[in-house]
Amino acid sequence: MAPHKNYHSPEDKRQAICDKSKRYYAKHKPEISLRRKAVYQAQAQAQASTVNQSTARTVVASTHRTPSTSTLGHKPAASVVKMIAQRKRIANSNHYEIVSVPVAVPQPALCPDPFLKIRADATSLVQEFEDFLRGKDPHEYVEVLLRLYFKNNSRRQGQLSLFVDPLDALYRMQKAYTDITDKALQAIGPCERLEQLIQTGKLIGRLVMWLEDI
Repeated sequence: MAPHKNYHSPEDKRQAICDKSKRYYAKHKPEISLRRKAVYQAQAQAQASTVNQSTARTVVASTHRTPSTSTLGHKPAASVVKMIAQRKRIANSNHYEIVSVPVAVPQPALCPDPFLKIRADATSLVQEFEDFLRGKDPHEYVEVLLRLYFKNNSRRQGQLSLFVDPLDALYRMQKAYTDITDKALQAIGPCERLEQLIQTGKLIGRLVMWLEDI
């Protein structure tokens, strides 16, 4: 067993741990990459299974439409009563008079707001991000990882994988949120709602940046 090494200062100890971590990461980089790839594939398979189950439920539900529902599953469009002029024959004569007759004119169906679906997708992704942090904000999450990294009796002491492993899930969430904001830009254009959507997702990118800089 190697003798315990004395350090002149806490900074010397942190530097030694950092150097040791770099050597560990360089030596085990293929293993870390394989482990990260396996985790990502498992997540992808779980998501695919969830999508298939949701599709199956949708197909089953579509076979139980009520007779009052249209083919597309929408209620009939509302109608407005308008008065139009028509000719009416006067009894016992060959003459006509102009009378007003009420006619129900259907209104065009209102187009659904595309932002409602986009906002729901963004809210779901933000909830996933918050669950990933387990009730912490990004700054607190990084502090926990740093304490584990430098703690003497921690099993993860000096392991850079503490900061590398979470990035796969965060990269996926960051890309998914970027796709959502791109859809919002195409659907509603630059506006206050789009700006609020972008601001909400910046926490994901901020945490990614902090972990990459460590």
